Amino acid sequence: MANKKYDDIFLQPEITKAGEFQVFTLKGKDTRGFDFSVRLAPISKETVPGNLPATADSDRIEVFIGQNPKEIDKITNEVEVTLGKEGETHTIKDASMVYIPKGMPVKHKVTKESGEPGLLVSFSLTPKWEEPAKKKGGK
Repeated sequence: MANKKYDDIFLQPEITKAGEFQVFTLKGKDTRGFDFSVRLAPISKETVPGNLPATADSDRIEVFIGQNPKEIDKITNEVEVTLGKEGETHTIKDASMVYIPKGMPVKHKVTKESGEPGLLVSFSLTPKWEEPAKKKGGK
């Protein structure tokens, strides 16, 4: 079968086991050649990114949602997210999104597990693309 024009933009995830759960991780490069990653995991003590670097190594967006498609705003598990050098702690109990800039200290801790866990979708963002500086002489 011949390759289609856009075959290379459909990527296959790596699916790993974390305790009783599966974790979906996808890594690739955007059209500019910058790295990106997407991670989908149930919110549990086994899978929430407590093992990530203590300081964010890239800009990141984390989306916490419920598993029930009729109630995605409800998360049965609770997560504490501690941000900044000050250690400001926020407890996530409902669907939420957190933007974590590169270099910000961050910690995660699941503080309550009950029922079916919600889902965490984490996007590591590519750096901002900037036009290369022109050399002197207009080249």
